[in-house]
Amino acid sequence: MLNSASDVFALGAQPLAALAMITIPVGKPAPQEELMYQLLAGSLEELKRMGATLVGGHTIEGPQMSIGFTIVADQGDGPPRTKGRLREGDRLVLTKPLGTGVLLAAHMRAQCKAEWMKPLLASMLETNQTAAALVDEFDIAGVTDVTGFALAGHLLEMLNASGRNARLHLNDVPLLPGTAELIAAGVESTLAPANRSAEAAIQQKGNFHNVPAYRALFDPQTSGGLLLGVGPDRVDAFCNRLAELGISSAVIGEVTDLVKDATAGAMIVVE
Repeated sequence: MLNSASDVFALGAQPLAALAMITIPVGKPAPQEELMYQLLAGSLEELKRMGATLVGGHTIEGPQMSIGFTIVADQGDGPPRTKGRLREGDRLVLTKPLGTGVLLAAHMRAQCKAEWMKPLLASMLETNQTAAALVDEFDIAGVTDVTGFALAGHLLEMLNASGRNARLHLNDVPLLPGTAELIAAGVESTLAPANRSAEAAIQQKGNFHNVPAYRALFDPQTSGGLLLGVGPDRVDAFCNRLAELGISSAVIGEVTDLVKDATAGAMIVVE
């Protein structure tokens, strides 16, 4: 549910209703009903917190359980927030550590340690609604949520839409516990190889190919955090406010100069 609503939060809209799309494994009715109840119980709780209602959906039988949601939201009177308003000098703030993709891949292989699972679940269950509500107060122009295309892919979307380049500081990129160890052991999500197509737009100030934080830039996130461009004069106050609300954040880089060749697209310098 939170993963489905994250785009809505990033746009600055208010969720109103949701439709559930559920695939239930073939079986007897009683266990199917119990599974459906368990799936929807948590979803209804999150919908209640965000002020929305489950209004319907569709359920089918299939070989593997899955659940997804379509969110209906109210944009209000103002225009939606966009990815394409980053300004030169904006600091790039990330509100959740990276690593959900590799940790979930490890979990499917029975390689995710118990002490890694708790922070993984806590991160995915943290709503982006609270951080998104601060965007207007701190005059934040560009914002997106980091999901399947990974940090590198979503940052490039923002940069290309803004006509800007950026610089990332690898030492400042936060990782969930266990992420570095698993990446070093060669574990990765099935989507990570496709996400590495973003490397064509990355210039490395060093050889970072085997550095876990660098490889995590291509790790697809489930219910990942927000990536925001915050003015340098407001970034400390913004991060302090997030901390007061119990939300972690990290300044991982900055927006730099204009793209000189629009046909080539934006570039990310990693150092």
